Amino acid sequence: MKKADLDDLRPEYRRGDLGPGVRGKYLESYRSGTNLVLLPLAQRPKGIFAVAKMIIFDYGRTLYDRETDDFFPDAIPVVKTLAEQYRLSIVSVSPADEEEARIEALREQGILDHFEEIVFTASGDAKSKEYEALLRKVDLKANEVVVVDDYIIRGIAWGNAAGATTVWFQNGKFADLVPNDETGDPDFTIHSLSELLKLQ
Repeated sequence: MKKADLDDLRPEYRRGDLGPGVRGKYLESYRSGTNLVLLPLAQRPKGIFAVAKMIIFDYGRTLYDRETDDFFPDAIPVVKTLAEQYRLSIVSVSPADEEEARIEALREQGILDHFEEIVFTASGDAKSKEYEALLRKVDLKANEVVVVDDYIIRGIAWGNAAGATTVWFQNGKFADLVPNDETGDPDFTIHSLSELLKLQ
């Protein structure tokens, strides 16, 4: 079932909890006629990710913790696991003089080849255009991708506006920048990357 289809069924759908630490719009239960149908935890997220063909990650503060100058502890195993099922890419703001070091860091961790496309831009304002250019290059529609980002104002805002599935990694420097009318609400909010594996 596509995300748009789920939206169309509201208010029959109600928001629910997808498990410890994972919050989202979808979906604890739904009504079929007069019957309330409860979906097991293992089944609930599949309606959201069923059409997902690519997961697009931010880099800084999403895969890589700038405060510790290292990848988040679960970033490498999560990327390797997701790469078995999804195409992966990165779209991230990065100073030009850091791009080579970021590529090398991905290579050293053995995950560089898991990413089909890696796009760095020096301008936060240009990030939306980079998402759009990436979709054209990989021949996907927005509703076929999942955007994972720690910064609600950029990746999550673009994904919500475009119709992608959005996962807000609420942590660190931008954790207090709560969603608003301009950004829209993320489809899911996580506090560790390993929680992504509960959503597939």
